[in-house]
Amino acid sequence: MRIKSNGLGITSFRKDFRELAWLSVTTMTFFLCGCSTHHKPDATTASANVSGSWRVTIPRPDGAITGMGSFKQIGHDVTGWVGPSQDQPIRITGVVQENQFTFRTFPEPGRNVAFDRCSVTVSSDKMTGTIEGGDVSHGTIDFVKATQ
Repeated sequence: MRIKSNGLGITSFRKDFRELAWLSVTTMTFFLCGCSTHHKPDATTASANVSGSWRVTIPRPDGAITGMGSFKQIGHDVTGWVGPSQDQPIRITGVVQENQFTFRTFPEPGRNVAFDRCSVTVSSDKMTGTIEGGDVSHGTIDFVKATQ
């Protein structure tokens, strides 16, 4: 920044200040526009929606374990239940990030569960992935969207 004297011993830097102010405003505008564009969701980064009712199958060597689940998704957060039936729900909470859905089960005290943790890949009306913990210890799981 250049400071110029006006001949009276008082310095004047109005022109340089205006240039600096314009540069600051321009820089801030580009910064803000760039940030809002960067976070704008598009079809390739939108999270899957797992809301609704699902049929559940856990394949096992001694026969498949079947059940159902119902999820409600708000943003990335998911709440709901899984279990052998509507009458025996086990509460879940989870998160959806793009096409990955991960959740934990929260059984009532004294109640056994097939799994503690689940991680699936969402593909429109199907979800497939892995389970850990609980009675099964580890394995695979399949969800198919139930028709209403």
